[in-house]
Amino acid sequence: CQFSKDKLFVKIGDNYLSDKGMKIKLSNEEIELEIEVNFNDIKPLDNKFLRPNIMGPVYYLPKLECLHSLVSMHHFVNGNINYNKQEIILNNAIGYMEKDYGTSMPKWWVWSHMNDLESSFMISIAKVKYLVHDFDGTLGFFYINNKHYIFATYTGFKINSLYEEKNSIIIEGEDKNIRLRLEIIKEGDVILKAPSNGRMTRDIKEGISGVS
Repeated sequence: CQFSKDKLFVKIGDNYLSDKGMKIKLSNEEIELEIEVNFNDIKPLDNKFLRPNIMGPVYYLPKLECLHSLVSMHHFVNGNINYNKQEIILNNAIGYMEKDYGTSMPKWWVWSHMNDLESSFMISIAKVKYLVHDFDGTLGFFYINNKHYIFATYTGFKINSLYEEKNSIIIEGEDKNIRLRLEIIKEGDVILKAPSNGRMTRDIKEGISGVS
């Protein structure tokens, strides 16, 4: 296994993932999967000293259990996916990349992302354990026409309401520049493994077929 602490790069055997592309070759008794794609025209966040990534100054807190980083707000994906002899050709498909790293995921969180040909939106709300205390934090962005707007706890964004209705999650919040109301319709959750105290022992739910 090879990886980089300075940029997005992970290589396990012949499989690799970076901010330039991805190559995957996996098989067992049920599936054969080959992916070879390139990422083009990536749009990283314009990081600054007080905002080294989308976490802003919170990133500098020592001993945080979970760190969140935005790799590309919007980019194009080109290449091929072969799944059980069925080929999918990607020609300027829309991509988005972020990463979480650390020893444990937050106590709880709500995360959603959506994009189209010209825009991209992400929001994350979490209760983070820090030393002997917990704190609630929000971070997100809206990208359109090659411009982006960051909203987060550290910019003054406040969550006014967060509640669940049947299969939907409703989020309402605001700062001095925007007012947000978001309804996330949950569909097709699957179980993934996540870290807890440095070991991949926690089960979490994520899905890619929801609607916002």
